[in-house]
Amino acid sequence: MENTLLLPGLADEIAIEVMAAALNSRFEISSVAHLPAAAARRSETSAVSNGKGAVTAVRLEGPRPSVAYRAEALEKKFGHGTRLLGPESAYLWNEIGEVRPLLPRGPRVVWRLCPTPSSAALIVANVCAKLSSVDALYDWGGGQVWLSIDADEAGLDAGAAVVRGAMRRSGGNSTLVVASAQTRERVAVFDPLEGPIADLTLRIKRGFDPQGVLNGGRMHEGH
Repeated sequence: MENTLLLPGLADEIAIEVMAAALNSRFEISSVAHLPAAAARRSETSAVSNGKGAVTAVRLEGPRPSVAYRAEALEKKFGHGTRLLGPESAYLWNEIGEVRPLLPRGPRVVWRLCPTPSSAALIVANVCAKLSSVDALYDWGGGQVWLSIDADEAGLDAGAAVVRGAMRRSGGNSTLVVASAQTRERVAVFDPLEGPIADLTLRIKRGFDPQGVLNGGRMHEGH
């Protein structure tokens, strides 16, 4: 059996704390994600999009009696919310996994960030302070964050200076996932490597591919 508890209206930083507490509880959580208000409104799951604010999703799986007990315990701990059962729950997690609430609606760029979960909300806030068109979705309890940014506002570097600047201050890595072909020619998909890490990466690649025939420059420029 699969059951997802939807907790409404949590601010990003509170949602991160709730997801961490759920994952570290004894209730065997299988997935947690947080959809801020903008992402929640565009969800194809009516129980998520019909609300007026953010939604935090906590998924439980297992035998029916166990799931029912754990769902009740979670509600006592974090507050009552809507429950999605079976196919409806599975549909929501498929939607989150495919990042459909953030997929381009017009000219936009999409970034995937892998920060320390405790710093995820701050990273998004720092990006939003400089770019007004940012929509976010938090997966893996905040360990994976998706950002969608209007391409015109993001500019020629697809917002790389802002996004990667925020990541450098807090730690983690970023990947440009969706952008025009012209933008992808200008902007490194993966974080550029520097110093000893760049040298070590190059030596390892040359050890496995001395002729340089395997995806040259595909992951990092010059590698």
